[in-house]
Amino acid sequence: MGHFSVEIYAPPGSDLSGNLQAMIEEAEIDEIVVSAAMNGVPANWLTSSIRSIGLDPLRLPAIRTPMPAKPWREIWSAGHSVGLIESIEPVSSLVERLIADLEKLSVPDWRGRLAHLDAIWQRAGPSR
Repeated sequence: MGHFSVEIYAPPGSDLSGNLQAMIEEAEIDEIVVSAAMNGVPANWLTSSIRSIGLDPLRLPAIRTPMPAKPWREIWSAGHSVGLIESIEPVSSLVERLIADLEKLSVPDWRGRLAHLDAIWQRAGPSR
């Protein structure tokens, strides 16, 4: 479950467009392009989202450039593991699968470790 982060981008019922959900489900590793054109920092972008705003993902400028759309609203990023996602599931299903996977790994006291980390984060407060 190393690709967990991209799976929670657009779960069913989220405010994000169904178009993004379809892009994530259909994407393969070769549909990711690295570019700094969107925000000035090299990042992985879904080529289908770049095409959807009328740009050619293979001809993007090398530096930050005004875009006809906003990153993470109309232009979407995703990691190389996006090709491993077969369907968009509710977050509750992902959490259940994560718990089952952790229990299969026989990680000693993973629930205790997670509770310890949560306590640290709680003490850190809202500035984290």
